[in-house]
Amino acid sequence: MKIVINYLTRMQKGFMCVVGIDLDTHRHVRPVLRTQMRIDVLASHGKVFGIVAIVDLGRTRSVGSPPAS
Repeated sequence: MKIVINYLTRMQKGFMCVVGIDLDTHRHVRPVLRTQMRIDVLASHGKVFGIVAIVDLGRTRSVGSPPAS
């Protein structure tokens, strides 16, 4: 799945949330990991997540409901 990142938000100190648009379905998705997403994966830290960045998430699966906040 490839998404274009269109929303980043801060969570607890050092953590963030990412939202993007699936380039195939044009639906909003929120990629999640087994743990909270650390800010060190941001483009400003030399990684891939940044506004308007296109990110290939690889093989994904739907969890059927939004993650708990």
